[in-house]
Amino acid sequence: MLADPQTITLQSSSRNLPRTMPSPPSGSAYRLTADSTEFEVLVTSTEGATRRRRQIRFNHRKFVEDPLSNVNNIQVSSSYVFYIDMPAVGYTDAEVTNLAADFVNYLDTSGLLTKIVAGET
Repeated sequence: MLADPQTITLQSSSRNLPRTMPSPPSGSAYRLTADSTEFEVLVTSTEGATRRRRQIRFNHRKFVEDPLSNVNNIQVSSSYVFYIDMPAVGYTDAEVTNLAADFVNYLDTSGLLTKIVAGET
């Protein structure tokens, strides 16, 4: 089980997200609402006969001015998911950790993430 609370740094600001109940099946949920903005981290783990799956999902919700009406605000959200799907046998935890770290590094250092957000394929 992960530490409670989970700390995430967003735009140079550190946020502590306490564990919430109920948590998702086979996982944990951490949530913080501050200044009309909600931060949520969901961590899940499943084991099948032939596959193991791990997922961490970051959800961000905020209120913005309704573009159709200057009187009302609407809630908008975005989600960011990191998903690992591996066989039950054949890879060590160290191999999967190294490959996942290399992939995240590739997204960051190659500028690929910026291009994907901009809609490039």
